[in-house]
Amino acid sequence: MSESNHIYGLTHVADIIANAPDQIQRLWLEPGKATDALAGLASQAGVVVVRVERVKLVELAGDRARHAVAELRPFDYVEVDDLLAGCGPEAVVLALDSVTDPGNLGAILRSARFFGAAGVILPKDRSVLVNATVLKRSAGAALGVPIARVTNLSRSLRALKEHEFWIYGSVAKGGVALGSEAFAPRSCLVLGAEGAGIRPGVLKECDVRVTLFGQWESLNVASFAAVLLHEAMRFPKSS
Repeated sequence: MSESNHIYGLTHVADIIANAPDQIQRLWLEPGKATDALAGLASQAGVVVVRVERVKLVELAGDRARHAVAELRPFDYVEVDDLLAGCGPEAVVLALDSVTDPGNLGAILRSARFFGAAGVILPKDRSVLVNATVLKRSAGAALGVPIARVTNLSRSLRALKEHEFWIYGSVAKGGVALGSEAFAPRSCLVLGAEGAGIRPGVLKECDVRVTLFGQWESLNVASFAAVLLHEAMRFPKSS
């Protein structure tokens, strides 16, 4: 993980224990009744618990840390081939090009988990990694979505095409209106950075360009991702 590999707060830590206790290397807890229930959950999940005073939590995770701090292991990314192996005949995958804000990535992963996306693909360069901020913003949902990191996003999109995926690129202007046509049974939704959008080389790999028309400036990438996922998964695709 880049940046901090510590996540703090009773609710955030409880989410990690509930969804992916193996992701926690060590759990630091202040003594007292406020953390007793969390200590019990951690013990049941096999998480190592260390009782410390708050000064240690601040040392680990900053001035706002209190009650609980979880030290996380490096995030376990998957290979694209493994992600594809888990896709059924109907599957939606997200590919994010140059999304660098951890808050946006966390919100996108939360939507991906909510709508049942089969996975998310991130480039190794020009992309935020899955770190503590992302995990907090996703409310732990990032731990339930297969996430692949790839060296070349364009090449990965070509690999998806070989597995019968149609590639849909989101653009601010000039695309077909979202909702005007059905998505393919296997769909990959590509979203780019706010402002710059999808890079030209990646956009060339998109079979269809889609635009969400509204009454004001475009939505941010996390909001657009939620709308795209809803539309892509709205109807059964097999007949």
